[in-house]
Order: sequence, then structure tokens, then C-alpha cells
Amino acid sequence: MAIRSTAWKEIKVHEAAREQAITIAILEFIPMEQYDAVTQRMEDVTRAYYDSIGLEVKHAGRWRP
Repeated sequence: MAIRSTAWKEIKVHEAAREQAITIAILEFIPMEQYDAVTQRMEDVTRAYYDSIGLEVKHAGRWRP
């Protein structure tokens, strides 16, 4: 059984919301002057993980709360 396009979109929205919530929670414990370094590190680690499992990254944005 194939998953409908709307179901995939809903999954993507939920995943994006979860990512934002986690990022906001983490940044609450990080001094503001370190936000750029921390968010860049998060992006680097995510891209490295995606590469390790053969998943293509389709956007080049950085996480922002």
C-alpha cells in the first residue's frame, strides 16, 4: 500500500515542528553569542549523518528557532 502525498506532507510538517522544538529547547541552555556556532554544528552533524546513510539533502538552510 502506497502512502498518499498528503500523508507524506503531514509527516514532513510533524518532523519539521519536532526539529524546531528540539532546537529551541537546546538553545535555551546556550549563550546567545554561541548560537551561530551551535546551529552550524547541528547542520554539519545532520549533513554528515545524511551522507552516511545515502540521503540527499535537498535544502541548504540553517536551523533557526
